Amino acid sequence: KPLEKFRAELLVRDINDHSPEFPEREMTLKIPETSSLGTVFPLKKARDLDVGSNNVQNYNISPNSHFHVSTRTQGDGRKYPELVLDTELDREEQAELRLTLTAVDGGSPPRSGTV
Repeated sequence: KPLEKFRAELLVRDINDHSPEFPEREMTLKIPETSSLGTVFPLKKARDLDVGSNNVQNYNISPNSHFHVSTRTQGDGRKYPELVLDTELDREEQAELRLTLTAVDGGSPPRSGTV
């Protein structure tokens, strides 16, 4: 019957075809040297157009002696990074630190983006 109608539902599976991207090429934080150990500094999160496990799953920071990065999860499941102070800062000893923040998705193979 050429004019018969059928109802169908189509589910499109996401593939890992996008890498995480940060909104800017650089982030600048001004952190007082009087900041207490354990102080948390929120960072801008990366955006990934993929969904589910193909979206951003983790954040890493380049090795350094002052900070580590913590990955938190929002109520909607999206991940965001926080910079945590591990050792005291001394501006006279080192006035500026340059770190690389990497967002990694859960694809196979994983994709990443840096700032």
